[in-house]
Amino acid sequence: MTHFSSFIVNSVNEKKFSKFNTGLAASVSTPYEIIRISDAQSMAEGLNRGASMAKGDILIFCHDDIDFVTKEPIAKVIRDLNYYDITGVAGTERLVSGNWYDAGQPYLQGSILAPSSVPGKFELQVFGQGRSKVFNGTKALDGVFIACRRETFEMLGGFDAETFNSWHGYDIDFTFRGYLAGAKLCVTADILLYHESHPATFSQEKLNEFAAAQASIFNKFSDRLDTEPGVRTHTNFEVGNWDEALKRFYGNRNKFLSPS
Repeated sequence: MTHFSSFIVNSVNEKKFSKFNTGLAASVSTPYEIIRISDAQSMAEGLNRGASMAKGDILIFCHDDIDFVTKEPIAKVIRDLNYYDITGVAGTERLVSGNWYDAGQPYLQGSILAPSSVPGKFELQVFGQGRSKVFNGTKALDGVFIACRRETFEMLGGFDAETFNSWHGYDIDFTFRGYLAGAKLCVTADILLYHESHPATFSQEKLNEFAAAQASIFNKFSDRLDTEPGVRTHTNFEVGNWDEALKRFYGNRNKFLSPS
């Protein structure tokens, strides 16, 4: 079967969108489309609207401030979706709160490249690395990059734009609802993306919005959440360029992250 992928992104920033567009074009060799929503009322509302406009049978929801360090992300997504219903690049096999990261080690999955506090450097954030190309047993995914088949999206009724009417929480809600409905989730261990964002730079307003969204998750799913989280940590590697990040990324492939 020939698949067609639709990237759906909320973006009001011309510079960010142009950079995303250019980076994606340089990373893939298979056909795709980008559905840009420039006037979203919330993250969930915009992504739902984009999905309704998309032509693809593969829907990829992502942020506009990412670039792909590894190549051919579409091929890897399609590979995963032959066996799973929803995939992403970071997540957890336990959900103990409205924040997937709170599950701690050894339950976290995936890696992301981010800016470093050191000028000219990058930070490879390793949440968990496995011995294969895919982590399974996933219950929730980070919204920086989530892909699913159209029928899965429609089965779940899309994102909950009524409850999550700001910019956070929509991702945990959607993916955890998928898990509860019997969808199979995974984190791909061989897509590394650069996300031009770091929690250390978040404003208090943004942190407050996060907290409110996490409270909504807890209120909605309190009786379905896991208990007994692990150690709330991950490993950071400071790297000077993307080639070094890739060496670290693949160098950790045969290791599991220690909770120490």
